Amino acid sequence: MTPAPHDPGRAPAPRSASGGIAPRRDGSQADLTRAYREGEDANEPSLLLRVLAAVLAVAAGLGTGACIGHRLPLEPSIASRPQPDPWRFANEVPVRLSDAEGQVRLELDDGSDTPLEFWRDGEGVGRGVRRATDPWIRVDSVGGAKGLRWNGRLYRGSMLIEPRPGGGLRLTNLAALEDYVQGVVAAELSLWSANPAELGAQSIAARSYTAAKLDAASVGKTARPFLWDDTRDQVYRGVFEPDAAGLRRGLDRALASAVEGTRGTYLMMGGLVVQARFHAACGGRTVRAADVFGGASRSMQSVACDPCLAATGPTAGTALASAPAGALPAADGRSPLAWEFTASAEDLGALAGSLGVGRRLTSLSPAAVEEGRWISVEIVGDVGSERIALNRLRALLGYDRLESGRIARTWPRAGEPLLSGLYFEGTGSGHGVGLCQFGARGYGEAGFDATAILRHYFPGASLVRR
Repeated sequence: MTPAPHDPGRAPAPRSASGGIAPRRDGSQADLTRAYREGEDANEPSLLLRVLAAVLAVAAGLGTGACIGHRLPLEPSIASRPQPDPWRFANEVPVRLSDAEGQVRLELDDGSDTPLEFWRDGEGVGRGVRRATDPWIRVDSVGGAKGLRWNGRLYRGSMLIEPRPGGGLRLTNLAALEDYVQGVVAAELSLWSANPAELGAQSIAARSYTAAKLDAASVGKTARPFLWDDTRDQVYRGVFEPDAAGLRRGLDRALASAVEGTRGTYLMMGGLVVQARFHAACGGRTVRAADVFGGASRSMQSVACDPCLAATGPTAGTALASAPAGALPAADGRSPLAWEFTASAEDLGALAGSLGVGRRLTSLSPAAVEEGRWISVEIVGDVGSERIALNRLRALLGYDRLESGRIARTWPRAGEPLLSGLYFEGTGSGHGVGLCQFGARGYGEAGFDATAILRHYFPGASLVRR
């Protein structure tokens, strides 16, 4: 079956051996388009149309799913030819909505009086008052609709509803690449204080990560590639909808301008798109991608970050005299990037149990340190020990509590016996790899453009417009 062609009005994303940013992968169901008004028996297709659908399905050697044309004000019809499987998409980004995972019922608001309802029905998806069941359902927003709303958020493109293997349903937004990039930039940055260079750098980084991650996820694998809508990939909350104050400030226009101004631009090295990672604040220096995520990446090395240095201590860096406005150390000397966290005895007991080192943690110390950042830790329990990556420790204790690997001190001190809890004190936020968002803001305020910012954080990479 021939996939839908790229929109000639959009610059096609860079391709590699696997086929591009949203690799076309054959699925197990066909998509015989059904436009229907939900809940009316009169909407059953005629016998002739049903026969036509069966002939088309047999001729294509495919099963059947359903594609809802978003409450078309027409009598129901079956398309004149089978449509592609919903996972054979061109220039669309499949984003799995984490809050919907496992829910047994889902409602999509298409702007009409009655929401579209779906539920888990055996091994399929139930829909409508007629209780029709399909292996999957793809809902497209058509006509003058702004999109589909779920959980209070507006999403452009299509929604794919599938049974989740572990139970309940799974909801995936199939978004156009540039719409997705806009949503990521809006969710990842504070648009109220973001400067144009910062917005541009984030747009290119988000677009590059998307292309590289989907491409890497598809190479040599049969699983369908996708991105999560949270920090496992990039935070994405659908369409940015500013309030009245945001509209007066022009936040939507600034966002659209930054994304449109970088449309089709990617970070590349050695002919490949860079999987451009980013984080909130490095605390003074970024860390090599290999130290956090393994593998090898020549473009994501450790570099100094002068805005973070200026915000974390009395001595500014060499390339920048100050941190972003309002981000200098407080009068008491405490950095705005500082954090502290105390893991309770219960937290440490749960950690020991999850690692299989006993019921109680007896000591914790860094096993490897690079440029002041913990890379791995040695954890000792009452029946054993385990060495794990610092990023895994953050995942087990909570990313929002153990904010980064840039740990200044602990109490009790590293390696000393733990009698109850464990206090951490550090700076920065996030894994520390790639683009530092706090640093990008500072460099932008100092006069750097998006290109200069990205070349600083991704040494050796080049910007290519496709």
